[in-house]
Amino acid sequence: MTHWRDIPGFETLYQVARPDWVRSLDRAVPQRSRWGHTVTTSHRGHVLKPYRCKNGRKRVVLHDHAHRRHLRYVDQLIAETFGREVTEARRDRCELNDHPHNHPVDDRARK
Repeated sequence: MTHWRDIPGFETLYQVARPDWVRSLDRAVPQRSRWGHTVTTSHRGHVLKPYRCKNGRKRVVLHDHAHRRHLRYVDQLIAETFGREVTEARRDRCELNDHPHNHPVDDRARK
């Protein structure tokens, strides 16, 4: 079973789970209509699809309560959320791996 935890700084907006899943949560967003009234729009949560950067790391775009964009690496979000236990497990996995691409964020060694 997947254990989801809130991302620090995005507690009511996004959650992260291992190995590298990020999801948005259901929420109601107040928006201004074209006539100037405030209308509440509901957004349904879903698992975000990360994209791969040139350096090989996966990245997602998160939006805060002020609707500002934050580009965050998925492995960094997992390390911030789950803490030390992830970095130790990742280091142990890389030490046991004989693959030439022996890098903690390199997915080619795991496939």
